[in-house]
Amino acid sequence: MSSGKTVRAKGGLAPLRLGPAGREGVPLLEWMCARYPSLERTRLAELFVEGAFVDSDGEPLGALAPSTVIARGAYFYRPVADEVDSPIKVKIIAETDNWIAVDKPAGLATTPRGAYVARSVTVALRRQEGNDQLVPAHRLDRPTAGVLLFTKRREMRGAYQKLFEQRQVQKRYRLLAPYIGEKFSFEGKIFRPEGSRRVVASKKGEPNSFTVFTCLGRCGSQALYEARPTTGRMHQIRAHMACLGAPIVGDQMYGGVSAGQLQLLAYSLEFKDPFGEQVYLRTSQRLPLKGA
Repeated sequence: MSSGKTVRAKGGLAPLRLGPAGREGVPLLEWMCARYPSLERTRLAELFVEGAFVDSDGEPLGALAPSTVIARGAYFYRPVADEVDSPIKVKIIAETDNWIAVDKPAGLATTPRGAYVARSVTVALRRQEGNDQLVPAHRLDRPTAGVLLFTKRREMRGAYQKLFEQRQVQKRYRLLAPYIGEKFSFEGKIFRPEGSRRVVASKKGEPNSFTVFTCLGRCGSQALYEARPTTGRMHQIRAHMACLGAPIVGDQMYGGVSAGQLQLLAYSLEFKDPFGEQVYLRTSQRLPLKGA
């Protein structure tokens, strides 16, 4: 029987829990070959030898183990396709015993997903700090640079994630876009069409997003804006500016002019620490951002 312990991460990456349930009389290697046909049988056999498959207690599982063990908990330390030759250095802005704030570079995903595993801030920071319990309290899009907050311990996650969910964090962004006014806002509905990578912002329907924009300076037809979103929808600021007819510079997904890099920066976070004082965090990066 499993001891109920959490299966530890390796190299900053937590293992995948296998499922659905295995089949009576089918060895785990055979089950994996059928479940993951993209992985060659010889490579899977090597992974078993390397200890990539473990039970709920973290004990290695052999290739001939019955696949029915999956029902009790079996885990797979998957290969990292985008492994890096040298460690990715993540700049620390500030930290306490409960959290650590970093200055995320553009081009790194917040969490490991798809083609971005080693090239994610979560994995890079876990490796750098030697702490596999680090988890982001919120997220930034891969092309977006700036302030990103992580919790250090499992028991702290809920308290800080709740700050963002309950809109108790003041978020300020800076961006470059065509000049359309000194101060304006956008309130509307954001939704993502099925199968699309981008979202749509519309004035029609029940509003679920709101952002206030303030011009901080102009250079010809372009302007530097501060954006203060009070909601946190996917691609919110990008979609709002696109709907206003002024897509962010470098945001070709939403119609912006090419610039080598999305000119959107998560400039600062401010919140009352549930276990401390008022916190103000600011990026050291400045616009325009160079190509990632």
